[in-house]
Order: sequence, then structure tokens, then C-alpha cells
Amino acid sequence: MVRCVRCRSCTICKDHDRYRLLSRDCLRPTMWINQYVLGYYRPTRMTTKLCAKRSDGSICMLLSASYHTFGCASERRREQWLKMDVFGISAGLLGMYLSGIYTAFFCFKVNNALTSSDYYITIIFSLYCLLPPFLAVVFLSKNFQIYLLAQECLESYLYFLLSIFLITAYVPTRKDFFVRKIIGTRIGYLHIIYTSIIAFGICPTIHWIFLHGGLSSAHVAVSSVLYLSLFVILLQFIYL
Repeated sequence: MVRCVRCRSCTICKDHDRYRLLSRDCLRPTMWINQYVLGYYRPTRMTTKLCAKRSDGSICMLLSASYHTFGCASERRREQWLKMDVFGISAGLLGMYLSGIYTAFFCFKVNNALTSSDYYITIIFSLYCLLPPFLAVVFLSKNFQIYLLAQECLESYLYFLLSIFLITAYVPTRKDFFVRKIIGTRIGYLHIIYTSIIAFGICPTIHWIFLHGGLSSAHVAVSSVLYLSLFVILLQFIYL
């Protein structure tokens, strides 16, 4: 996406609803998270539209905070707010998956994926429809076939993500949400929801590694080191 002059020079661009992240030196000390976070702060005077577009995470946190604040009123109120808390947590997790899946598969790039024959066959198929899809794919280069596969998988993952979101929105509305279990077990709706969400996060990750050539790929190796380092840092914050 080509950025305009205001996007590149100004803190906030109202024409394209974009903003630049700031360092802590541009803010008052009262706006700092702590003295060790030096950058990546949002501007303080954002437009109402920008705030509304990025309020989804705040709403999910508000539902969770409401449960912990008002859930002690009575058992009935606790169950009502717990349903909202479960929905907020599920929506927040699926929202994080959405950005990761979109970036991993939509922005998937193959070096020198398109050859001259790829351009020629694609133009013929799109303009004149002379070649059926399966015949066109046969003549495409191997790298470009992988690229097309990544785009198809993106749509499949997005539809599956939407299905899980609809399920997580419907299940808490049932009155037997906390009571009904699978026959002969202690597993209920809540366990199934979170197991599905966790499994959904693992499958695209393995698929992404496969698309980039496996663990032997330099790109996968560098990304793995960065993510493992991030997890170690987060675990340190938990146990401190």
C-alpha cells in the first residue's frame, strides 16, 4: 500500500486513518507504561474513528473485568458474567489468530515465483477462460503452485475461524452451559471451546513452516528463534 505525504510525515493521517507509533520521549512521563518501555506508544490525541476501530480488545477486557467485579453478587450473576467473560476471551484469542493467519498466508511471498509462462497462462485463463483450472495449474511453475495453495488455504482458515467464532458466540447463550457434559466424562462445552481454539492455533503454524520449506529454512529458523525468545521473556514476567 502506497502511503501519502501525511502518512509518512505526520503523527496521525486523518485521510487514511493511520498513525505512527511514538517513542516515550514524545509523551509525558505519566503516559509511560514503565521506564523500560522506550517506544511503540500510540499517539494520545487520536480521532474518534481510530479509537472506535481499535476498541475491540478493550471491549473483551471490559467483559473480563466486569466478571471479576460483579460476579460475586450472586451465583446467578456469576454465571451470567462468566458467559460474557468466556465470550470475550474467545473473541480476543480468535482476533489474534486472525492477524497472524492473514499475515502468514496472504503476505506469503515466493522468490521468483512467477515465470513468463505463469504470466502467459494466467492471462489467458482470466481473460478468455480457455483453460480449466486443473489444466492451468499443471503448466504453472512449482513455486507459483505453492503460492496459489497458500491463498486457497487462507480462505479455508478464515472460514474455519468464522465458524469457531459463531460457535463461541452461541454456546454461552445456552442455559446448560455449565451443567451439560459429554456422557461419562467431566468434559463440558467450556473445555471443547478452548481445546478447539488451541488446536486451531497449532495447525496453521505447522502449515506455515511447511510452506516455507520446513525447519531447515533460514526464514523459519530465524522466526523460531525470535518467537522462542519472546515466550521465554513472557514466562519470566509471569514467574517474577
